Amino acid sequence: RLANINAGALVGSLVILDEFHLLDPERSMGTALEMLDRLNGYCSFILMTATLSDNAVKWLRNKLPNTVTIDLLPEEIRLIENKKKEPTSRKWIYDDKEISMQQILNNHRSRTLVIANTVSRAQEFYQELRRLAPCETDIHLLHSRFYPEDRENIEKELLLRLSKDNQNNQDNYILVSTQVVEAGMDFSVEHLYSELAPINSLVQRAGRCARYGGEGFVTVFSPAGYLPYGKEEMDATAEVLHDLSGSIFT
Repeated sequence: RLANINAGALVGSLVILDEFHLLDPERSMGTALEMLDRLNGYCSFILMTATLSDNAVKWLRNKLPNTVTIDLLPEEIRLIENKKKEPTSRKWIYDDKEISMQQILNNHRSRTLVIANTVSRAQEFYQELRRLAPCETDIHLLHSRFYPEDRENIEKELLLRLSKDNQNNQDNYILVSTQVVEAGMDFSVEHLYSELAPINSLVQRAGRCARYGGEGFVTVFSPAGYLPYGKEEMDATAEVLHDLSGSIFT
């Protein structure tokens, strides 16, 4: 009986939708666009994203009236980088084969992140790393199916181990995760290993590597299948990465 109060609270408000690109195009994004259309003139909206494509931004601008697009200027990006002790330099490597956990362990130095596209794959990677790694290597698993209390404890531990203040510690830590670390988590690793995903997801994942400056490595490897993404965008991303493998992305 009080359901109308929530809807009425939007009128006259400034509504901010952060990480807009993460909304499901077939579900929550469609709902958000309908809300933008119906409440036009009654409230203001800000859609925030770092990885929405130029075509998608153009489509939104044409669909929604009175829209202003705000991009960071090159000099603003340089100012952000200048706040770091040294600029971030990420080398991207693409391998069109499935990666072995032994290969990850062989390249592991201090802080490593492994991201799988599904919970079952993340569990497989975690179990294999636990089997192969020496006992002094701490390996944690994070995905969306943990009970809230357990997930909160894991997140606290990884943020403590991988935070900005602990980057100089010679830790021995590997985190295996799913897309849950793509946004909203402030930590950094030296080497990121990720299953192939659409390019906007990969850019988000790369934000956890060399986040505070310095040299980082992003290795993208072939997944077991396309889920939960679409074949067309996965194949297009693979084609781009194949041509750019070995490059340092800006």
